[in-house]
Amino acid sequence: GIGWALAEAFAAEGARLSLFANRGAASLRAKIASEPWGSQAQVFAADVADRDAVNAMFEQASASSGRVDTCIANAGIWPPESADLDELSTERVEDVLRTNLLG
Repeated sequence: GIGWALAEAFAAEGARLSLFANRGAASLRAKIASEPWGSQAQVFAADVADRDAVNAMFEQASASSGRVDTCIANAGIWPPESADLDELSTERVEDVLRTNLLG
């Protein structure tokens, strides 16, 4: 998707990458390891809807690479159980909004 294409483009320019995944961090690490630019990237696992987790991710990224120059917030979810908004619980809608708008 868009996030992967951006990672490849930045890596091609020599950027060191800190990538964040809510789910599937282990599979993302494996996928990155097979890329020619894999040694330029590190993967962190955290829920982007959790402000404390996001702050911790930035602290880890800054500590390991010295600084963060660019942040691309590419998180987005839609509940797989239904595409109809009126069928979703209030909690599920709040989860989607928290991730997509604040994450």
